[in-house]
Amino acid sequence: MKRFLVIGGVVVIGALALLFIFQQRNSHDVFGVAGLLPENTALLLHIPDAEKARGDWQQTDLFQLYHEPAVQDFLRTAKAELRARGEVSDVLRDSAVLRLRDIFIATSSIDPLRLAGGFEFRAGEAESHRLIEAWKNRWLGANAMHDKVEYQKHAIEITTTPRLTLASTFVGHRFFAATSVDDLKTLLDRFDGRSKSSRLSAEGNFRTAMRQMPSGYAALLYVQPQMFARKFAALRAEARRVPALAGETSQIRSFSHALVFEGAKLREVDFIRMPRTGDRKLARDTLASVPADALLFVAAVVNWQSQFANTESRKRMLGAADLSPADVAAAFDDQVSIRAKWPPSARLPAVSLAVPVRDAARARQVTAALAAASGWESNVQGNFQVFAAPPSGLALMRLVAALSDKKLAFAFDVPTAERAAASAAAANSLAAAANFKQMSGLVPPAQTLFAWLDLGTLYSRLDATLRPLLQISAAFLPERSQPFDVARLPAAAVVAKHLGTVIASQMYVDEGYRLESVGSITFDQAALVAAGAYAGSAIFGKKGPWSAHSGVVPVPASPAPTP
Repeated sequence: MKRFLVIGGVVVIGALALLFIFQQRNSHDVFGVAGLLPENTALLLHIPDAEKARGDWQQTDLFQLYHEPAVQDFLRTAKAELRARGEVSDVLRDSAVLRLRDIFIATSSIDPLRLAGGFEFRAGEAESHRLIEAWKNRWLGANAMHDKVEYQKHAIEITTTPRLTLASTFVGHRFFAATSVDDLKTLLDRFDGRSKSSRLSAEGNFRTAMRQMPSGYAALLYVQPQMFARKFAALRAEARRVPALAGETSQIRSFSHALVFEGAKLREVDFIRMPRTGDRKLARDTLASVPADALLFVAAVVNWQSQFANTESRKRMLGAADLSPADVAAAFDDQVSIRAKWPPSARLPAVSLAVPVRDAARARQVTAALAAASGWESNVQGNFQVFAAPPSGLALMRLVAALSDKKLAFAFDVPTAERAAASAAAANSLAAAANFKQMSGLVPPAQTLFAWLDLGTLYSRLDATLRPLLQISAAFLPERSQPFDVARLPAAAVVAKHLGTVIASQMYVDEGYRLESVGSITFDQAALVAAGAYAGSAIFGKKGPWSAHSGVVPVPASPAPTP
C-alpha cells in the first residue's frame, strides 16, 4: 500500500512539474518573455495580446473621438495619403490576420545597437509565414542577400543588407529575430531550455519593477538606464565638454511604464526605482484655495535643501548673502503647488506657482538674495514685495514673483502672482466638486505628487485662441495646411466632450516612485498637450501679458533695499 502511495505521489509531482514547465513555455506575461533575455537587457517593450488591445482600444474615449463624423471629415485627406502609401494600413491589416501575442523587442547593447524580438501568431502557419516573409522583403529590400544555417534543429535565415543583418527563424507558432546571429542562437538556447545563464526574469531590479506594474496591460516598457548613462558619459568625455566621472552611475536603477485600456479611460503606471529624495508626505491642504473651475492643479513635495546643495550656482548666490541651503529649507515649506485658470474671455491662462512660507523674515532674505543675484527688479506693492525677471527681447512673457508673509508665488503677471500669494479660500473649491471626488477615487492617495487637469476646457480655450490664426495662416499659406483642411476643423464641443479630466498621484513604494494616472489620455500625454497649448497661445498671442494693462507698477532699475 505504501509503495502505491509513493508511486502515486511521484506521478502527481511529475505531472505538476510538467504542467509548470508547459505554462512557463507558453505563458503570455512579461516573465515568459524576460526568461528569453539576458540579465543585462537595457530595454524591453512587450505587448502581450495585440488582438485584445485592439478590442479594448475601441472602447476608449479617444477611439470614439476619432470616429466622430466631423473628425473623420477633417482627417479625410491625411487618411487618403496614408492609404495611398500602403505601409501602415498593410501592416495593421496583416497584424489583425496574424492575431499576434507576446510581441517583444529588446536590446542589451547600444554600441553597436543589437536588437532581438519576436512574437506568437495564431493564424495558420502557411498564411503566417507568407505574411511575415512579405514584411521582411518590404523592409529589407529586394536586393538583400539571403543565407541559411542550421542550429539545434532550427533553420535560421540570415538576411544581409549594407546597413543591417537580420537573423530569423520560426519555432512552431513563434517567430524570433535578432540583428546578430549569435544573439538569436542564445535566445533559442533559452527557449529550448539548454542555457542556464542569467536571465532578465531573475534580475532584482526587473522583479521589483514588475511588482508595481498592473496586470492586464496593453503595453509595457522596461528600461535599465545604466548602459545609457555610461554611453552618455563616454560621449561627453569624447566631446571634452564635461569630463566623465570615473565610475559614474545614475541613481535611477530602472524605469518601467505600463499602459492599460480601462473601459473608456486610459490608465498609466510609471515606476522609477531610485533612492527617496525626502521623507515629507504631501498634505494637499492648498486645495481649499483652488476654485472649482480651475484648469490645472498640481501639488508636489520638493526637497529645497537638496535642490540648492547640489547646484553650485545656487549655492554661490546664497553664499554671497551669507545664506545656506539650510536657510532655504527653513524659510519655505517643501510643498509646492501649481494652478491655472483660463476664463473664456482671456487670451492666455492665468498660471501660478506657490510655495508656503515657514519663516517670513528668512523668506524675505532668501528671496531678495536670489533676486539680486539673478538681476530681478524689486518693488513693494501694498502687502506684497514684487520681483520681476530681467526683460528679454525674445521672450513673450516675463516672470514675476509676489512675496507675502504666507506665500511666495510666481506668475506671468502681477495680479495673478498676488492672488496666489494671498492664500484666500475659494468660495467654491475644487475639492468639493463632484467630478473631482469621483476621479480622485480612481488613483491611490498621493504621497509625493498630485495632479489634476481639465483637458476638455484646455482644448476649448486653445481652440478659441488658435482657430482664427490657423484659418488666416491657411488662407495665406495654403500649401502648409495640407494634408489637413483647417476649414473642416471639428467644433471645439465635439472634441472636448471626449476629453474630460486627467488625474494623477505619486507615492514612494518598494524603493521607488510610482506614478499612476487615469483619464481620456494619460498624464504624460496630457502634460505635453498642456505645455504645447500654453506655448502655442503665447506664440500666437498678439501681445505678451507683461504690459501696461497687466497691473505691473514700474520698478527701479536696481534692486531696492529689502524691507
